[in-house]
Amino acid sequence: MAISKASKPRPLTLKQRKFVEALPLSNSATEAAIKAGYSNSSEAASVRATELVRNSRVVPAIVAAQQALAGAAIADARERKTWLSKVLRNVNADEPQTTQAGLAASDQLNRMERIYAPETPGSTYNDNRTQVLMAYSVEQLEALLVAMKAGERKALAEVIVQDSTETEQS
Repeated sequence: MAISKASKPRPLTLKQRKFVEALPLSNSATEAAIKAGYSNSSEAASVRATELVRNSRVVPAIVAAQQALAGAAIADARERKTWLSKVLRNVNADEPQTTQAGLAASDQLNRMERIYAPETPGSTYNDNRTQVLMAYSVEQLEALLVAMKAGERKALAEVIVQDSTETEQS
């Protein structure tokens, strides 16, 4: 009876190595699969990416690449959150932070924790509706409200046109 030698794990293919290299620089595994040359089709690349991140030969290479990128010089998420929290709380008395810095730190922490939805075109986030309304006088706002309630598009248009001509004359 012959004793079988423990087989050496086969090395990664060229495309698998390209996938492992592209993964940290990509927004998704699908994007990394496309960069590695698996497919230009998003659907096919998505299927292949799923297979690759579950492949017993590829997973150790992905882990090794992640560990190589997470050196001591790179701030991990916990360290970044700690620093942002210190800015938010204005902990460093030697260098007091501005209110703007605190707000920016709070905003970044919210994004990191995904507390609110990301801004997308056409969403109610980050629009200028309030700024537009602030340009109107109280009387104009009341006229707009009356026109909106009555469903009178013509009256609503007249108020808007009236406002724009007054603004141009100013």
